[in-house]
Amino acid sequence: MSRPLESQRALEWVSIHRLAGARRHSTNEDLSLVE
Repeated sequence: MSRPLESQRALEWVSIHRLAGARRHSTNEDLSLVE
């Protein structure tokens, strides 16, 4: 069961948080919050 909508949203979320994490240099913290 593939959900293109959720996948696209996930990619957008990742791209946004990757930019934010790059600015704060704390991508590991962002990833830990998701898990």
